[in-house]
Amino acid sequence: MNKEVGFDRYLALPWIDAAYWLAVKSLPWPQAKHQLYDLFEGEIPGAESRKKTARLLRHLWLRPQENVHMLHQWALQQQVAPEYRPWLHYGMALAQYPFFNDVCLHLGRLLKIQGGCSRKQLQQRLIQHYGERETVTRSVDRLVQTLVSWGFLQHDSQLITAAPALVLNATQSAWLYACSVTGTEDGQATLSNLETSPRFFPFDCDFCIASDFTYLTHLEIVSHGQSGDLLLHVLK
Repeated sequence: MNKEVGFDRYLALPWIDAAYWLAVKSLPWPQAKHQLYDLFEGEIPGAESRKKTARLLRHLWLRPQENVHMLHQWALQQQVAPEYRPWLHYGMALAQYPFFNDVCLHLGRLLKIQGGCSRKQLQQRLIQHYGERETVTRSVDRLVQTLVSWGFLQHDSQLITAAPALVLNATQSAWLYACSVTGTEDGQATLSNLETSPRFFPFDCDFCIASDFTYLTHLEIVSHGQSGDLLLHVLK
């Protein structure tokens, strides 16, 4: 059985920024939807495409999954400069869409090994896990386009490369790590593995300790092994 893609739309930065602020204001969905559709005017052709894009934005910020409630509420309370807001979008996408998580992991690996990659190379990596479907290749293209819009990638006609890394403090880094663990299938990871994971290629993350995660009550943080490493585990 093919794995679900889910994140299959291009989300321009102004659209997802708007969804974030509509969530901050706790605007009811009918009103929020109307404002999003105003943004789509002249940008997204076709009623069905506008509907699907609005649905993805609603899922990311306006009506997220129950298991990301703590992550979502913390993100809405952040007073960050506009250039930092894409980090919040990236985290919420990691937490709710395994496909987004997987694309960023493979993208980070290719960038680390080669310094850059083609869309074809990235698509082939994802096809191995999600099957050879048009939905997969098309969604990879849209996700790359999205990450370019958010400022995390640079892309010309041939090569995808990383933009300069965004520096995060320990609290911000811990939230991002928690988002990733929440969005993975097994729901757990050691802190050392998170700190070296290629999926965080857009960021220069700070060193974290156990107390940086204490406000995230959906996570259990325990000592792991003799090295003193920490294991982050999502409570069911």
